[in-house]
Amino acid sequence: MKSIGYVMPIIFLFYLNSFSAGLSFYYFVSNVITFAQQAIIKHFVSENKIKAIMDENRKKATSGMGKKSKFIAKLEDAMKFREEARKKTKK
Repeated sequence: MKSIGYVMPIIFLFYLNSFSAGLSFYYFVSNVITFAQQAIIKHFVSENKIKAIMDENRKKATSGMGKKSKFIAKLEDAMKFREEARKKTKK
């Protein structure tokens, strides 16, 4: 999927050359701008830092250090209540 973003502009360039020049030029300029944006973003954004932040957030969420929302707390209470009711009916 990643390679499609690089290959499709080249395919569009050759395919659209049979159409009006304005359309081909539009696709060419649009793709050049998109490549430039991707290069600039990749230059300024560190994937390792983002992955580290995501891992920290995932650990906080799984370890219970993060604050639970009211909805989650009510849902957990309802699950406990239902489980207790189920245990009482089995006895």
